[in-house]
Amino acid sequence: MLRPARREDLAAILDIANEAIRTTTAVYSYAPGSMDERIAWFEQKERAGLPVLVCELDGGVAGFATFGPFRPWPAYKYTVEHSLYVHRDRRAKAWAKACSWS
Repeated sequence: MLRPARREDLAAILDIANEAIRTTTAVYSYAPGSMDERIAWFEQKERAGLPVLVCELDGGVAGFATFGPFRPWPAYKYTVEHSLYVHRDRRAKAWAKACSWS
């Protein structure tokens, strides 16, 4: 099921994001984030009216997606940066067929 993220999803979202920080080049951060940082991120998305979506499978968060402004400069006014992160146990398992991100 694809649905808006809720506060109770933030622990799973943090786990997925931190695993990406530790094992990929998708996130350019030197250290895993904290729950306080993830809460602030979520609240900022809410204030800006930007979506945070989760794909829920078998009662757990299989992945999350969001988007936001790419750069604050005028030429990027209609450009967004989008993010889609998948839990390490759900990669390459055709789970996307169960959750349509479009």
